[in-house]
Amino acid sequence: MLLGAVYLYAKLKLKTDFRNIIGLGDILMFFFLIFACASISFMVLLPSALIFSLVLHLMLSESKKNTSVPLAGYMGLFFSITFLGFWSGMIDTIYQF
Repeated sequence: MLLGAVYLYAKLKLKTDFRNIIGLGDILMFFFLIFACASISFMVLLPSALIFSLVLHLMLSESKKNTSVPLAGYMGLFFSITFLGFWSGMIDTIYQF
């Protein structure tokens, strides 16, 4: 449903091709999350990763005008930090439900 919304947004609002909006890494990361997380965990981790990516991108590209966001890379960094926190014992559980 989320990929469908992005597809419609690209076609109707941005008037561009879907492949120009989202990369292969983004799609692979999305499918990884679908199969790696329980439903409730997915609904918490995906928005958290997206907010982290947005904040990190805004902080790193203050002076530059980037036209693209390396979303899969930022989300990969978010999940690396999350799993390291879990493995080190700082986070009790990743999969709450």
